[in-house]
Amino acid sequence: MVERAYCLFISCSDQCFPYEFVDHPLVGDGSPACHQCAAANGCNSTFAACVGLVDQDGDGVLSTADCDDTDATVYGDALELCDGIDNDCNGQIDEGVLITWFADLDGDGFGDNATGVSQCTAPTGFVDIGNDCDDTNSAINPGTLEACNGIDDDCSGTADDVLVFADLDGDGFGDVNNPVTCSFPDAVLNNSGQTIPDPNSFPVRSMRALVETVSIMIATDRLMRTAYSYGSTWMREPGRDLGVEGVHRPVHTGGFPHLCSEL
Repeated sequence: MVERAYCLFISCSDQCFPYEFVDHPLVGDGSPACHQCAAANGCNSTFAACVGLVDQDGDGVLSTADCDDTDATVYGDALELCDGIDNDCNGQIDEGVLITWFADLDGDGFGDNATGVSQCTAPTGFVDIGNDCDDTNSAINPGTLEACNGIDDDCSGTADDVLVFADLDGDGFGDVNNPVTCSFPDAVLNNSGQTIPDPNSFPVRSMRALVETVSIMIATDRLMRTAYSYGSTWMREPGRDLGVEGVHRPVHTGGFPHLCSEL
């Protein structure tokens, strides 16, 4: 008895002799933590032999309370393992630790829920992830990106449930301000679901038009200066607006008209 107490004090003081039992309800002499430490350090064997009791497997639990005194992994407070044995002596085998496996016929890493079996190790061709709605097609599973093809690619339960955008100019980019369904004639899925603005959509289109207008203004100004240098006479014709306030179409009134035939 003294030897056991000394062994517990030296080897298992934190588990068996806490400072405050109230704050540590799962520790203390007789608790699972203390019991496991005592068994691991052989604190019970000397005491058991002294009083004529037997602990054949040395797990710290006497044969009178051990449901299998030939296996040190089996006793009342043991952790249940997935090994086909009732480790914790509660009359159940592998409760709460079994793994459900699913047949994966198409090899995409997802199995068919209807084929699930619960056991410790995986049968050949089985995986531990299910929810494959078509186990004959490796392109269809919960890890696939949904596409506009009339098929439930990602096994969400609905086909074509994806955000797509109208691509009215046919450049392969949809307008993020114009979401549509997959049935829309010019629907596109921008870069696998990422919303990328259409380069030809407003306001990008308006900015492009502004740049083009300014370019026309610069070219017109250069042509006017060239014509003037050759003695040509120009004037601004009122009412002939180029689309920008205060800028009018120049009108040639004399001298070298061939220089301005494009105006």
